[in-house]
Amino acid sequence: MKAPEVVTRIGHSYGVDFYALGALLHELICGLPPFYSENPDEMMDNIITKQLIIPNDISESLRDLIHKLVNRNMEKFIFFNLFFQRRLHSFDELKKHKWLQDCDWENICNKSIVSPLAIDFNSSNIHEEFLEIDIYPEKF
Repeated sequence: MKAPEVVTRIGHSYGVDFYALGALLHELICGLPPFYSENPDEMMDNIITKQLIIPNDISESLRDLIHKLVNRNMEKFIFFNLFFQRRLHSFDELKKHKWLQDCDWENICNKSIVSPLAIDFNSSNIHEEFLEIDIYPEKF
């Protein structure tokens, strides 16, 4: 999902990564990316012109986070005379958000958290055909 500043080609930086995170959260929670359309041109137009709609049955804190990540209210960026999105602009800002308040960031960064999902790739829902693919580079 492209951020508005990518679609309009006005210039962008790492802020588009926060937009992408918000788009991913929206898709995981709602089933479709924000501003979705089967027509790619219409979807690009929707990104720039349509209001973001998040169902009311989503928690208020998650709705707030997605809105802050996928925000496209333009503000003037004085130093470069470009427009940018006023969305979350730093990882520290993201980590402090209410929806993420229970995350153990130190253990996440240290990679010491055990995943709550135990995946056995030999007995998972992955189709057998994909498990049999030979992926060794010397054969390519």
